Amino acid sequence: MPHPRTILILFLFFFLGGCPPQNRTPEYRTVSAEDGQLLLYLQPLPQEAQNLRLTISSISVRYSNGKEITAQLQSPEIRSVDRQPIQTQLASAILPPGSCTGLALQLKEAFARAEEGEIALSVPEKAILIDLPFDVARGKITTLFLSLQPSELKGNRPRLDTLFTLAPAHRPILNLTGYISNADVNTISIFNKKSLRIVDTLTTSPGPIGVVLDRIRNRAYVAAERANMVEAIDLIKSEVVDRLRLRLNDHPIDLALSPDGRLLIAVNSDSNSISVIDALAMVETNRINVGEGPRSAVIAPTGARAFVMNTRSSTISVIDLTQMSAALTIGVEGAPLRAAFNPDGSKMFVIRRDSASLAVIDLARLAATSDIFVGMGARCITADPSSGLLYIGFARSKEIAVVDRFASTFIDLIEADGHTAYISIDQEEKALFALQPDRKQLVRIDLVSKKINAVMDLADGANTIAVMGER
Repeated sequence: MPHPRTILILFLFFFLGGCPPQNRTPEYRTVSAEDGQLLLYLQPLPQEAQNLRLTISSISVRYSNGKEITAQLQSPEIRSVDRQPIQTQLASAILPPGSCTGLALQLKEAFARAEEGEIALSVPEKAILIDLPFDVARGKITTLFLSLQPSELKGNRPRLDTLFTLAPAHRPILNLTGYISNADVNTISIFNKKSLRIVDTLTTSPGPIGVVLDRIRNRAYVAAERANMVEAIDLIKSEVVDRLRLRLNDHPIDLALSPDGRLLIAVNSDSNSISVIDALAMVETNRINVGEGPRSAVIAPTGARAFVMNTRSSTISVIDLTQMSAALTIGVEGAPLRAAFNPDGSKMFVIRRDSASLAVIDLARLAATSDIFVGMGARCITADPSSGLLYIGFARSKEIAVVDRFASTFIDLIEADGHTAYISIDQEEKALFALQPDRKQLVRIDLVSKKINAVMDLADGANTIAVMGER
């Protein structure tokens, strides 16, 4: 008989689950082909700056010809008392192309925290000039990073006009990078998975959603839903190197890449089809009709079959990739959303929008054989190939369920601090990355301690995450 605490957890998980939040209409802020864009991030404050609180009046971009353009402030107050040290987006600006000399930062007020409370500090009347030559290029994003220098903060009255330094984007080793698609602002955020900080930003066609990585060829593929486009990104050059335009009403939202990296599947949500793409040539070789409302696709570890989750028709289309045809359809009640395989590829586990259970698909029989209760509102799923455990994020619960496929039950709940829309497992770091668009944050959870050990702010419309080293 189950332990009483297990029964209580199951009860709460089932009845506190829910449906995904209603979609809002985003405000698209994009860079045009003629302009460039600046993204300015504030690096986490050093220990020596923990007592400071600063408010910024304005930040301007200084051009070599003397012209200045004011940026839009996202976080005018600089402080570190609210939460753990974290990188934040400070400002952004759409800019004409040209050569720049740096930034001008105008402080409004400053305070230092002491034993007797906060002490007001004098601030410079003139704007603080922060020098760093950089170029604004057409259709490109320039990402810069603002820091406070701890060596200048010593003493009773720190000189605020000498605290700031500016640095350009600097990539870590490629194997330490991760990538997040931001559908509302048409960008891919590149982050360091060890420090959990943004290191650079790439522009894409409108509406980037699905992202997959070819770790053999150092390529990323992005499904740009609003542009009806699939793009190939060279991760070493950090630029789009090829594009494939699909049909007008396709609206691709998800991608799946074959194990050898040669075959790419785009899930076309509005045309109820998939595009089979030669990933190296970026050419659509086949188009196959599937069920209604396809949401996602996965390719079996053997590379011989693909499985498409058709949410509206509550079916799974089985695609024979050797014959390039729809082999059969599996009926799955409850509107399938996403799926993951066990390590040997003999079973597939499917989360469903309208069901509190995982559907277990026997891939030899191509039929649903059993269910595993997890609770309502499952939104994403991934499998850890080393342990065989399944991890499931939810739309309403702030926990991630850990499922033992052998015991056919969930065995643990990990506190994630937010609703998880996408999960990625990094075997190299033994970490789980949980994307939480509602809170606009990415959290990294140590798989050994099952605790959050880092947090990163997200851009608008963050949707999908992929990391180098993921399995």
